Amino acid sequence: MFQPYDDPVENEIQDEKPKRKRSDSDETAKEHARSIVSRLIEGVANAPEKPKRGGSSHPIEGYEDEPEKPKRGSSSYPVEHFSLDYESPSEKPKRGTAARQGIDAAYMEQAFVLNRDSWKFLRGESPTIPGNGGLVLVLVGALFLMFLTPFVISDALSTKERETTGRTAIATVLGKRVSRGKSTSYYLTYEFRTHTEHTIQREENVNSGLYGTAVGASLEVIYAENNPHNARLVLNSKSDFWIMLFVLVVFPVPLIGGGLMMWWRLHRLNRYGILLPGGLTRCNGSSSKNGYTVTARYQFRTPDGQYLTGTSSSQRNDLRRGRMPQRGAPVIVIWDGRSIHRML
Repeated sequence: MFQPYDDPVENEIQDEKPKRKRSDSDETAKEHARSIVSRLIEGVANAPEKPKRGGSSHPIEGYEDEPEKPKRGSSSYPVEHFSLDYESPSEKPKRGTAARQGIDAAYMEQAFVLNRDSWKFLRGESPTIPGNGGLVLVLVGALFLMFLTPFVISDALSTKERETTGRTAIATVLGKRVSRGKSTSYYLTYEFRTHTEHTIQREENVNSGLYGTAVGASLEVIYAENNPHNARLVLNSKSDFWIMLFVLVVFPVPLIGGGLMMWWRLHRLNRYGILLPGGLTRCNGSSSKNGYTVTARYQFRTPDGQYLTGTSSSQRNDLRRGRMPQRGAPVIVIWDGRSIHRML
């Protein structure tokens, strides 16, 4: 049968290898290694905690890094137990008394209030924040419209009538005058005979070039056939219609539009506004005939962590010679939950 092959030389070599015996030096080395490992583990366990982000790691004593930014949704102002978090939209402060719940009473007392009438709202004496909502601008614009619109309509109808039933005639210049005030106006007085042999005399506001016409000179005039007093010199390029239309567009329309925009902003703040703490970034004053106006620029953080800035102004005659609040002073801001806000 097949017998496994054994190499006698290899067996002899293996038999010649002496078995390793444990020695005192081996035991000592193992003990030494175990002690080193134990010290390393103990050193890691007892290692000093690394400074958190925002703390000082600088070797100079007393050096401090910038403080860690507050977490989203929490207050960054030093008012104890103050929070900007709301569990649900229904818990947001409502118009009036409820809106004042967004500010801690201690913070309210130390905050700089730009408009002193705002204290009536903050203390519950008024249900709304101060402001007329642009009603003054709307009223002024409406008065402009009521005054100018009839002139614009009348001039437009007169122009249409002359263009439809117009006849021409030769007018004679009888005189001229100048009216000076905030602006200079020039007038010519002339007369002409209609197709029905009636003599019409009238005065007309003209441009400065036509005003140089000598008295007694002849000028062409166009008039309405059925209303000869509706006349205008042909060379007079000055049109009252376009001037009044321009004034109507430039003044009343922007006033009414701006007033309505102010009313809408105030309406949103009174209906949806919540009070939030903020910080003053700049404050300066200027004197005028109406008094001393203080303009403040502020910054605040919304409950969702967004930083917003704005500018508010108010008359503060008491600060004309008084001390202005410094940068970083706490302020109170009312915010509608979207993009409209105001410093109280």
